[in-house]
Amino acid sequence: MRRINTISRVRKVNLPAPLSKEFALLGLLLLAAVWVAYAFAQEALLNHQLSTQAADLRQQNATVAAQNEGYRRDLLASSAGATADEDARAHGYARTDERIYIVGRPAPSAAPPAQPGGKAKVSGAVRQGGVWESARRWIANFWHR
Repeated sequence: MRRINTISRVRKVNLPAPLSKEFALLGLLLLAAVWVAYAFAQEALLNHQLSTQAADLRQQNATVAAQNEGYRRDLLASSAGATADEDARAHGYARTDERIYIVGRPAPSAAPPAQPGGKAKVSGAVRQGGVWESARRWIANFWHR
């Protein structure tokens, strides 16, 4: 029997170059895919913003149309003369055949009766108390209006 002697040699494995044509083509395809995805996302965002603005404008148009209708009704009423009576009443006029009821605050109460047999003190402390009391009442009345 014959013996076969194997000889091992150290060699490089046949690997493609790092920047081969296939790798460059794959990079270009990946770049094109990213560009298309970015453009699609940008268009979707723009479409969403425009539809939101369109909805806002539709709502504003509806509001303006309602206001215009109100103005149109007011103009028709003023041309018919119905507002003349309202304006006259607002300025205090009334017809001779009308009864007028004025609703207001009750009349201020009368001053408290003077104390019989006693003299009123007119010292500085009483006068200051009166000034402070009237200032307090004035502020309270002003605040509650």
